[in-house]
Amino acid sequence: MLIEVARITKPHGLAGEVQTVVITNVPNRLKTGLRVVARLASNEIELTIRSVKGTDAHPIIAFEEVRDRNEAEKLRMARLLAEAESIDGELLVHELIGAVVSEESGREWGTVTEVIANPASDILATDLGKFIPLVFVVSLKENRIIVEPPEGLFDL
Repeated sequence: MLIEVARITKPHGLAGEVQTVVITNVPNRLKTGLRVVARLASNEIELTIRSVKGTDAHPIIAFEEVRDRNEAEKLRMARLLAEAESIDGELLVHELIGAVVSEESGREWGTVTEVIANPASDILATDLGKFIPLVFVVSLKENRIIVEPPEGLFDL
């Protein structure tokens, strides 16, 4: 499954490099040789990363297929997609969407429809109108999320 890992903001220099903003929490996700898809409003282009420099948050990337500023300009505002990678112990949003949320006892709180970004803890929104902070997730197995909510969480 392809997920968004960065966004191209604009060309950088004359040799076809682009400035990007990283939106993944996987360290060193953008690396030489990685195959990505640049998704534009009108099409998608498969690219191979030739080099990465700059900062971790805003790397400057060169692609094998892009050789000058004019070609780089065509990628302005493209979303870069790559195969999903997981880190041990981390939950990925695409794994959570569509999963059933339940307690160990079997009581179900709905199916996840959205993961809401929140500074304290991302929140699972379910089709039953329940909002469950990720800090209460115990496990994810076979499209089922087991939670241990504090007493009274769903009484509001």
